[in-house]
Amino acid sequence: MTQWHTARTGVLPGHEPGAARVPAPPSGGPLAAYRATRTRLAGEAQALARLVADTLTSVLPDAAYLVLRWDPVFTCFDLDRILNRRGAALHVFTGAPEADRLPAFPGRHPLRAAWDGADPADPRVLTEAIRMIDADGGHFDLVPYRLPHPDAPAEEPCLLLAPGLRAALPEAPLVFSRLIRPYA
Repeated sequence: MTQWHTARTGVLPGHEPGAARVPAPPSGGPLAAYRATRTRLAGEAQALARLVADTLTSVLPDAAYLVLRWDPVFTCFDLDRILNRRGAALHVFTGAPEADRLPAFPGRHPLRAAWDGADPADPRVLTEAIRMIDADGGHFDLVPYRLPHPDAPAEEPCLLLAPGLRAALPEAPLVFSRLIRPYA
């Protein structure tokens, strides 16, 4: 229609004399909108990671690293274990939701409302949070090499759960601009 209309009249549709002008698209196009969305998602991912970290440290005060395991079949992360600062396992996830339950929040804990009715003691809820962060482009840290505990894994993906923890990945904003560190 546009080619025919233009060929017949020599004027593009909507540009005839007296025609109402079509409003210009908002400043910035799809690229700017996508960048803004990615920036917003990065902030939301950090906030969700902080909620996971604060939740785990409130029920396991010595928690330092939430170690993740990559599932190559389903191409997603699963929870592996929670380590203290020395690398000792505080909680090991077996894949059985009832056996893997974490301690519940005591009483009317202030973080309970932030979970929007979900129960973070259920490992499936925490797994969903980790998978959402990953799916939206978040990059997880790595367990530092040579933690003092002899059974500590080295350089496995993890979420740092407390401030002041040693990290395996360097601070490199251009390379790791989507690095998820709740206390960075």
